[in-house]
Amino acid sequence: MPVHVVSRRLGHADVQTTLNTYAHVTDDAELRAVADWAKLTAGWRAMSADGTQIGPC
Repeated sequence: MPVHVVSRRLGHADVQTTLNTYAHVTDDAELRAVADWAKLTAGWRAMSADGTQIGPC
């Protein structure tokens, strides 16, 4: 749900109020985000400064 919609439904005059109140990150949510990012980037190829490939193939 877009934050501006939630903010309006809660009657907040400013979206920042909603974010300050409800946008905390739990340890579980942070760990899930790290795991999701690791899965997403696992197959990415990197290039070194001299243009040679490094990392997974």
